[in-house]
Order: sequence, then C-alpha cells, then structure tokens
Amino acid sequence: MTRLRNTVILCIILPVALFVMLATDAVKEELGVRTRLLSMYYLSKQLAAEVALANSRDPQELPPNYGRILDDYSHILDSSAFQELVSISGHFPESSFSKMLVSRFMLWVENLPGDFFSVDPLNQLAVTLNMLEKMQRLNNLEREKLLLKHALDCLYQNPQEPGTCWQTVRKIPEIVLQQGLDFCGERIPLARPDVRKRIEYQIAYLLTDLRTTTTTWLTRRDRYTQAIDAILKAEQVPSEFTLLPALESGYNRRVVSPSMAGGWWQFVKPTAIQTLSKDPDLDWSLQINSVKDERRDLALSTRSAARYLKWLRQKLGRGDRPGSWLTAAAAYNAGFSEIKHRTNAYNSLEFWDMKLPIETEEYVPRWIAFYLIDRNRDFYEIDVPEIQPLEFDTIEGVRFSQDLPLAHLAVLTQTSVRFLREINGSLTRDQTSFRAMRNNEPLTYTIHVPKGTKDEVMWMLKTKKYLRD
Repeated sequence: MTRLRNTVILCIILPVALFVMLATDAVKEELGVRTRLLSMYYLSKQLAAEVALANSRDPQELPPNYGRILDDYSHILDSSAFQELVSISGHFPESSFSKMLVSRFMLWVENLPGDFFSVDPLNQLAVTLNMLEKMQRLNNLEREKLLLKHALDCLYQNPQEPGTCWQTVRKIPEIVLQQGLDFCGERIPLARPDVRKRIEYQIAYLLTDLRTTTTTWLTRRDRYTQAIDAILKAEQVPSEFTLLPALESGYNRRVVSPSMAGGWWQFVKPTAIQTLSKDPDLDWSLQINSVKDERRDLALSTRSAARYLKWLRQKLGRGDRPGSWLTAAAAYNAGFSEIKHRTNAYNSLEFWDMKLPIETEEYVPRWIAFYLIDRNRDFYEIDVPEIQPLEFDTIEGVRFSQDLPLAHLAVLTQTSVRFLREINGSLTRDQTSFRAMRNNEPLTYTIHVPKGTKDEVMWMLKTKKYLRD
C-alpha cells in the first residue's frame, strides 16, 4: 500500500514539477523580453515627443539639418549606449528570481499603459519616423523640381540677357567680390573658398526655400529697422545688427521658441531678468510678470540685446583686445559658455576659424547673406512693397496713480489702440490699460507714444492726475 501511494504521488508530483520548471524558464524568458521592451518604451516616448514637436511645425520652418536629426533618431536603437541600457535592464541575479518576478509585475501594473501588450511602441516610433522621412523626401523632390524648372528657364534665356533666373542671381554680386565686404567693421574673407561657399549657400537658401519668408522679413525690416537702428547707434553697436531679429523672431514680437525664448530678440526668461554684467552701462535686465513682458517691447528689448552683445564681445576678447562682433553673435545664438570653450579649444577669436554647432555655423553666414540680399534687392530681383517706418517717442520711469486705459490714450494722441499696442508690445494681451498697481505695489513703465505727442501726453497725465507724486 505504501509503495502504491508513493508511486501515485511520484506520478502526480513529477509532471507538476517538470511543468513548473519549464513554465519558470518560459516566464523568465518572457519577463526578460518585456523588461527590455519597457526600457525601449520610455526611450521611444522621449524620441516620439521630439518628433511630434518637429512634425507640428511647418516643414519650411524646420532647420536644414533636420534630415540628419531624423537619421540620428533612426539609428539610436543601434547605439552602444542604448544596448548597454537593454543589457542592464535584462540582468537580474538568479538568487532573487522571486523578488524580480514581483518587482517586474508591479512595474508593469504601475507604469505601463493599458495597451502596452497589444501595441508595440517601437513599431509606432518607426512608423512615425518613416512618415516624416517620406514627407522630407517629398519636400526635397518638390524643391528639386523647382530648381530644375528655373535651371531650364536659364537655358531658354538669351545669353546676352543674364540675371533673369535664380541660377544667376543667388551668388555674391561681382562688385562686392571686387571691392570686398566690410561687415560690423570687420573684413569678411571672401577670398577664402569655404567662407564664400557658406555665404552663397545661405543666399541660395533664402532665395529659394525661404523666398516668401525672406520677402516678409524685408518688409518688416523696412517697418522696424529705423527704430532699432537709433537704439543700436546710441549703444554703439554696428547697424548690421538691425537685421539680426529677422533670424531670431522674423521681426515678430509674439514668437515663442520651443525653449521658451520670446520677444523680438528671443531672450529666455532667466537671461532676460538677471544681468551678469557688473557694469551698470551693460545692465540688460528686463521685467517679466503677469502685467508686462518687456522682451516684446521693441525699444527695451533692443537696448537689452545691444548691451548683452557688447558684454559677450567683451568677455570673448583677450586682454585689451575685444572679441569679434561675429563671434559675439555666435555666442548670442549658441550661448557664451559654448563659444568661450571653442575659442579656447581653437586658440582663435575669429568666427571663421572655429568648428561650431551646426545651427551656429549657419547662423552668421545667413545673417551676412540676408544683409547682402537687403543691400542688393534689384540684383536678386526681390520686390518688396513700400511700408511706413515705425516712429514713436519714449517716456521712461512713468508711475501711475490710477489705471490709464489704452482707449483714452488713443483718443488723446489721435491714433488707434492697435498702433499703441504695436509700440507698447510689453503689455500682455489681456491688459487693456497701463495698470497702476500689481500685488499692492506701484508699477513703473516705459511707455511709447506717437511721434511728436510726448509733451502733450505728459501735460495730460499731469492735468488729469494720472501720475504719482
């Protein structure tokens, strides 16, 4: 009887034990796969967010190196860093298998979406990337068709009548090559093939891919450059910097970048509100609060940008020798620390002698290319409609005893509220007046009024008792 009972028990327990052993190996293998997928899932979500941000923008606004960015994303799963992440996530000591089982199960329950086991996030990422790459190929194809069309137009032109197609008008004008190009008080080395090629590439880019945008920039440049130039001259900054807001914001005060830089000159908030200069004459601080954002004030932000650029040039110099204005502009784009590191690494203060981040490599040549197009509009066949330059008077240090409605100021100065908002861009959209107080504290304003009305406005403010004593 005992032998029979032992035999029965053995027949029951042995298959169960074998099943459990086999099932354990299968579960371990499945768990290892799922853990690797979990690591991939979080990485893919980060990449997908980047791709979605780029996909939400107009293809014409994407940087020229966007194809390289996509290529980097598509190969990131093969990188050694990612493979190391996978190997770490799949490695657990055998002795702690039970704890590993429980911890992984909790990880699934608490972190994974409900459709994780039915939807492959990596496959979704691949589909998104393939779609974006396809869009890019289509855009490149359309661009090639456009260039081919104008190349064919060149063939039909009478050889004695050059300069009628883009193939012949996207180079540096011959007279500039003969006389040389002075930019920001510095001689641009056009004799160097690499420098000339970089500038001509940006001329071609602005006249083909961004032709409509370039025309818009030039129109806005005619509107705002007079006001900008007056401030730059007062701050002793070269007038060529009047064109830099085209690259920063497109002369649009409402533009906000993905890094939350805003205003005409695209200051990020930490840089805008706190100056790093110990020289009061280089204090570029701006006020940003719920009532106003001075990054959107043309005069105030331009003065701050000029002082910031002067500080950058000073810091990028050596001894008594100031740095290059071009290098200062590069630091404005890439950041002071980045450019300072490059000047030390390459032992040079010249922009053209350093290898820089790709965006900055294109930033300064594009600025120069836009300058050449602006100075040679007829040569490049750019037709820009005439527009009235923006003019206004400025009153600084105004403190109100009561709110001043924009509508009242518009009636007094015989202008529109829209125009007052344009010249007083620091006011937030929901503000319909210059508020006197914020959090029980008086506010101080720099206000702008139509040209020639400054004295009349000040008399009215005093008469109507709008000003604090």
